[in-house]
Amino acid sequence: MNVYENLINSELDKNITADARAWLKKYWKEYQREVSRKKTISFWDFKPRSITQLQWYYWTVSHRFAVMLAAIKQLEDTLVFVSHFPKTAVFRKKGIPYHRYIRYHIENSYIRIVSFFDRLLMLVNAILRMGLPDKSIKYELLIEMEQVTTARLKKPLENFYKQLSKHRKIRNQIVHQREYDDPELREVEILELVKKKLSNKIVRLYCRVATEDINNILKKIESNCMEIFNLLLPIYQQVRTKLDPNIK
Repeated sequence: MNVYENLINSELDKNITADARAWLKKYWKEYQREVSRKKTISFWDFKPRSITQLQWYYWTVSHRFAVMLAAIKQLEDTLVFVSHFPKTAVFRKKGIPYHRYIRYHIENSYIRIVSFFDRLLMLVNAILRMGLPDKSIKYELLIEMEQVTTARLKKPLENFYKQLSKHRKIRNQIVHQREYDDPELREVEILELVKKKLSNKIVRLYCRVATEDINNILKKIESNCMEIFNLLLPIYQQVRTKLDPNIK
């Protein structure tokens, strides 16, 4: 899957990236001075001493967009992790079997899926300038706000939220109740306990099962995001023009 690459080639990303680069160029020297004074500082924690509303808009939107895309990249990375069990001396020494390794990454993927949607809501909040603090952004609250309805985002967000209901339920079970479990993984665990070492055929078979759901959700993420991005793009451009009429 190349969902990450497709999303960063969207028109919304191109606009946000171009503005973010201009912002970074303007404040780079000031940022470097802060780094030298404090020894270490995250770029996203950096707050320039003098900043216009437009520049602050660039900063908040680019930040929310970057962390949202990071969740996508991490989810795609999971496909690689699940498909390649590291047969190293460290894993053998620590006694980490295949089924535990797979379960760890599958659980992580469900957590990333829900985290991604939360970050998407933060991006919507930033672009629409709704003013909600990150900790207060909840789907049930945001979906009923007038700005979302006016932007024609309510239905696409509702549809996307419903498509993630299964994954949200599994994520909640993982976080609050018990570890990830499914019949195929239980069979792999039993085989590994009995045989001590799994055949390559069994590993390949379960890799296909484990990656199928992740691939399916990545397809849903791409199609839903493209629809939402197309609605967000003109709003982003309108806000830029409103904050600085000289922007064409």
